Formats: sequence, structure tokens, C-alpha cells
Amino acid sequence: MKCLVAVALVFSAVIGCQLDEGRSSPPSGDALAAAECDWRRAPEPGDAGEPVCDIEFREVVRLEGDIDGVIPAYVVTALMDGRYVTATYSLGKLALWAPDGQLLEVIGNGPGEGPGEFDLPSGFAQVAEDEFLVLTGRSVIHKYSTAGRFLRSYRLPTGGGAMFAVTHGDLAITSAGTADGRRGFLLEDDSVRTLELRGRRTVFLHLAAAEDVGLWSAERDRYVLRRHALPSGGVADSLVVARDWFPGPRDNEAILSWIHADGRGLLWTVVEAADPDTPPGSLTAWHEETVGEVAMDDEALATTRIRTRDTVVEAFTPDGRLVASTRFDSFWDAAIPVRGNLWYSMTEDMLTLIVLEAVLVQPG
Repeated sequence: MKCLVAVALVFSAVIGCQLDEGRSSPPSGDALAAAECDWRRAPEPGDAGEPVCDIEFREVVRLEGDIDGVIPAYVVTALMDGRYVTATYSLGKLALWAPDGQLLEVIGNGPGEGPGEFDLPSGFAQVAEDEFLVLTGRSVIHKYSTAGRFLRSYRLPTGGGAMFAVTHGDLAITSAGTADGRRGFLLEDDSVRTLELRGRRTVFLHLAAAEDVGLWSAERDRYVLRRHALPSGGVADSLVVARDWFPGPRDNEAILSWIHADGRGLLWTVVEAADPDTPPGSLTAWHEETVGEVAMDDEALATTRIRTRDTVVEAFTPDGRLVASTRFDSFWDAAIPVRGNLWYSMTEDMLTLIVLEAVLVQPG
């Protein structure tokens, strides 16, 4: 089981972002409509006060793996038809799951750098009813049909890899590293076009998009979300979130891990923050060990990270009004966004992926 923990740590510490696809959520039950609180009454930006809603993550379905067979792994997305696509622990292979959680088939051309080949995917983005992208963590992005057939590849004009992507209308947008920092790229039909979207050289550029929210980006060491104008990608305005626990006593003691846009018109953030009871410097020591020459199967590193980091999930309106905020005791307890109102978490044995619905409820 050490290898499963190791892969999860690599994904959370290095990739640090789940993609947000700007399309409506697949069917996921009636819990949302029945329990949604009136988040539109959140106070104006800058006004003092508590969040107007609480967040509940309610189970939708379980994608159950088998230690002797297929195990679902990060990354995951929900397709428009209600099925799910996940990575697996087999290089170059993806798993398709039915809406009820049953394994349907394993697809993918296997490991390598040829047509449709990859090792571990870094993200997915559904670009049409019957097509989705597989990001490889490199400059090559593959397009597959939802039936599992390889269709074509895109090559980004950069040496850096694409870690995640979003869709906005008929557009697919990704980012990758270049010599002068992170840049945005628009995948349109058979072409790749550079956007003004950019970030610093050493920081991942998180992306979120939805029809009622627009296109947003953020860097992992700043609690600043930027809205971009399309088609240029230039910054239209920024949402600066003021929190006394971000970044923390040490610069790396809080990290913006994900941003997400849902089907309601809300922006969400997932932040790894210092546990208030953790002695100063503990996270710095963990960070230095992780980026150094330390084997990632060391269970002590996993234990240290669980003990010293909380995960905070927050929801905002695009104009900056705080709707909801909740804190988890560790990364492992938190939910991670998938698409629309759907999120996910893993069971403790790392064999089963639990698809969750984010429900905003009355506080108390």
C-alpha cells in the first residue's frame, strides 16, 4: 500500500490541481435542489460577517477498485452522459465507470510517447459530447472518444507540460511552462493558440471556468483569483482573498491547491493551510524533505503532512462575497473538485473513489 500513498502524495504535492470543466453537471440526484441555502444573500465584498451557508459533501456513488484488478486513481472527471473516467495505477491506461459505479472497461494505448500513449495522466477535459482530452503532463495532449478510441494529438509550442485544462463554451484552455513563465493555450479545432493568460515561472497556474462564472486563474502561493477576458485571455479583474492564515508564518505554510467553478455560478478554492496547533517551521521542514532526494514511499513523510496541514474549502461569488467555508483536519479528509457540483475523496485503503455532491445548507 506504500506505493498508493506515494502516488497520491506526488499528485497532491506536485500537480496540486483538479480541473474544472465549464459545462453543466451530470445528473446526481435531487439532494442539491432540496437542501440548497440562499447563498445569494451573502454580504457585500469587504463586509464583516460569517459565511451564510455550510457545506455538506454527500455521497453520490462509489467507484470500487480491486487490489488484484483495476483501482481508480487521481485524476477523475464526470462525462456528460453520467459515466466517469479515472486514471489507474497502470501506465497509459484509463478506466471508464458506469453512473452506478460499475467498472465498464479499461482504455488507453499504453505507456510511451507515441499516438495516444502516456504514462500517468495529469488531467481530463471533455470538449464535446463524445470527445475528451487526456493531458499527459508533457507538451502533448491526446483526444479520445468517450467510446475509448484515440482520435488525435495536440502538441503545445512549449517545453513545459500541461497539467490541467478547462472548457468554456466550445473552447478548451490549458496552461504550460515556457521560458518566461506559465502561459495559457487555446485548443480550437486543429490549432493551438497562445493566450495572454500567464503566471510566474516557478508556480503552477490553476484554472477554473464555467458559463456563468467566466475563466479564472490563480497561482498556488497567492490567494488571488484573476478573471480573464476572452478571446485574448487578458486579466479583466482580480479577487483578493484576505485570510490571516494565508500564507502563514512561513511562505510555504499555505498553498492554494485547486480552484473550481461549479454549475451554480460560484467559485471554489481548496487551500492546504497550517494546522493552528502545529509548531512554526514544521511545514518548512516537510517541504524541504519532499523536494529533496527523499524516497516518496517513506510513510513518515505522509504522517508528517497529515499531522501538520489542514485543508480549507471555501466558496465565493465571482464578485468576492464569501458564501461558505469549512476546514478539514487533513488533505486526506477533504473533498476535491471533479466537475460542476461533483467532488471526490478516496477511502483510507486508497482502493475506492467516492464521488460526492457539494451541497450548500443552512448553517447550524
